[in-house]
Amino acid sequence: MGTMTSDQNEVKQRPFLNRWKDELIREAEENWDSLGHLALVATELEYRKLRQRHRDARVRIVARRDELIDAWFRWMQANAQPGASALPLEANWPQVGVLKHMGYTTGQNGRGDS
Repeated sequence: MGTMTSDQNEVKQRPFLNRWKDELIREAEENWDSLGHLALVATELEYRKLRQRHRDARVRIVARRDELIDAWFRWMQANAQPGASALPLEANWPQVGVLKHMGYTTGQNGRGDS
């Protein structure tokens, strides 16, 4: 086996490289429920100089891709209900939180002070 040329590698990374813009749009429409196809087509269209109708189609393709992503991954809701009372300002808060106690740190250089 030989090594791949840069042209072969680009075709592997961009499977729709040799397709016309109208073919790309048709590919997306025929695979409207395939997140993988829509993502590849949308990415390929980013490389192209597009006329308005192709830009409009790309917007629809990206919107559908995002819709499929949202359907696949349900984000959790962060709607916290108000509590019965306010937190006391002068509470006996621990000096070291749970994450710090477990060894998690942050800092300017990626590591915190221990």
